[in-house]
Amino acid sequence: MKILVKIGVLLLMLVLLFAAFVLPKFVQRTEPPMPEKDLAAALAAVEIEETEETPEVKTSDANPLREDDRLSAFYEALDGEDFLASSDELVRLSPELEPELVEQLTMEVEKAVASMGTEEADPVVRLELTPLKVGSDPEKPTVAAAPAKAPSSPVDPTSVVTFFSLVQSGDFASAEAEIARLGEVADPATITSMKAALSSAKAKEEALAASRTELKESQEEMARLQKESVTQIQESVKQLAEVTKAAQKATAEANKLKTELASAETAVPEPDPAPKKTTPKPVTLPETKSVAFGFDSTFLNDTSKEILSNEVVNKLKEEDGLQVQLRGHADTVGPSDYNGILARARCEIVKDYLLEQNVSSSRISIVSFGETQAAATGGTAEELRRVDIIFRAN
Repeated sequence: MKILVKIGVLLLMLVLLFAAFVLPKFVQRTEPPMPEKDLAAALAAVEIEETEETPEVKTSDANPLREDDRLSAFYEALDGEDFLASSDELVRLSPELEPELVEQLTMEVEKAVASMGTEEADPVVRLELTPLKVGSDPEKPTVAAAPAKAPSSPVDPTSVVTFFSLVQSGDFASAEAEIARLGEVADPATITSMKAALSSAKAKEEALAASRTELKESQEEMARLQKESVTQIQESVKQLAEVTKAAQKATAEANKLKTELASAETAVPEPDPAPKKTTPKPVTLPETKSVAFGFDSTFLNDTSKEILSNEVVNKLKEEDGLQVQLRGHADTVGPSDYNGILARARCEIVKDYLLEQNVSSSRISIVSFGETQAAATGGTAEELRRVDIIFRAN
């Protein structure tokens, strides 16, 4: 409306300038009037009809929601009649606001859109110029403003409420049908705002669907990992059971060996066979020999090998009527069962060396005492870690 007023005033000034300065040059007059008279005559001849209504200042009751900082952008766009921006802002804020507040803001948008549809057309400034007669001047045609633009068709608020309800409920197909129906009667700004709201709602729904899909995949992955963890735990328990079973078996074998050793210690020696008719040749028994071992070791060092070669192997080769008994000992460090096994292993090492020196296995016997005779024999721990070679007659 203000633009039309300005255009009307400008046209008036142009007509006045034309009537005062240009037109007299083309009109023949017997007595040209003074410029002041000419201007006064033009002003008297021009009738200005201006129909201008004072614009109503939109006032709104005090709204406490306008004091909310979160809604400042929404109300700024709404006051500027930028319904596209206000609808986008409302859609953006919807997840953070209460449903009642969202519904109230939606109603405000609908009222603003409806007020635009029912708003009267802007008043038009009509400029009418009466014929200007100066002497024999011809009539000047009247200049009139352009006709006012027809107002947009009003939008039924109920339809807008229905549209936003469909958008909030996720029924986008029905919302699109509502836009298509309102597109024939509503103004373009309202349709654009509704399309923007629908597009934003669709984008948020797609993002929510993607989040749900990711959540479902995460839950499936967690279930798979949990299943794998249970399987691994079951395998670990199975392996532990096997190890426990093997340990029990080893303990049983050790107890059996301990029982055999105890039986060997208490066994009554077998009586010598009946003497032959021929008088046996007397055999001189050499002294008992010993070879030492390191702590928790079955290694036969060079010194021990030298003792076995010179003091044992040579005696057995010189006298066929001799045989040897290997008695293994160990110190008291560690479990008793283990020390018994260690002492026997030391005897086996000595036996293997004698066999390598071509001594018959029938002339070698083994007894393992472990740590059982540590107190009886006395001596230091180093002295207890040994194998005694005792000579006997066949």
